[in-house]
Amino acid sequence: MLVSIVEEALGGMRIIKGFNAEPYQRAKFAVHNDAYRRMLTRLLWRRELASPLSEFLGIAVVAILLWFGSRQVFAGDLSAETFLTFIFAFYNVIDPSKSFSKAYYNIQKGVAAMQRVEQVLMPKPG
Repeated sequence: MLVSIVEEALGGMRIIKGFNAEPYQRAKFAVHNDAYRRMLTRLLWRRELASPLSEFLGIAVVAILLWFGSRQVFAGDLSAETFLTFIFAFYNVIDPSKSFSKAYYNIQKGVAAMQRVEQVLMPKPG
């Protein structure tokens, strides 16, 4: 969208100068540039927060499982072999779930790119 605004302004430079519309064009660009900056900041913030957050949540869940499982084993409600098998299975699920969250982020990024391309190719009338 920003590229199309700049291209439109450069292509109509004579008309813009003739009608003294520089302030209007500057304001229009500033609004779109600010919206793009906010969107990009949110996107990058989410991307950068995803990895530490998933690591923290994974460690927290493992800590809770170890605490709860050890109580069950010491109480005799659960055998140690079953508990270790459960922990091993949990660790095998963590990596695919992280890959899933990365894939979901990439899909969201692709959808946002597609919407920007759509805005350029099919502008709203008016």
